[in-house]
Amino acid sequence: MVEANAFLETLELDIAKLKHKLALLKNAKPAEELTADDVYEARPELKLAFQEALANDNWSTDSDEAGKEDAKPVAH
Repeated sequence: MVEANAFLETLELDIAKLKHKLALLKNAKPAEELTADDVYEARPELKLAFQEALANDNWSTDSDEAGKEDAKPVAH
């Protein structure tokens, strides 16, 4: 009986967590309305990663830019 009660308590805790997550999802903004600040509030590690990459100039917006330093000049 003790094991059954412990299992029941675990299930009730899991249900409470899921209800909380569901409430958050129902009240969340649509993705199109999210701002960078909204994302950073939810996932602060992303802001830190972006700031680090920016400080190290470790990013590019053009996929053709990747590896240009390693490219050898073409002989004509």
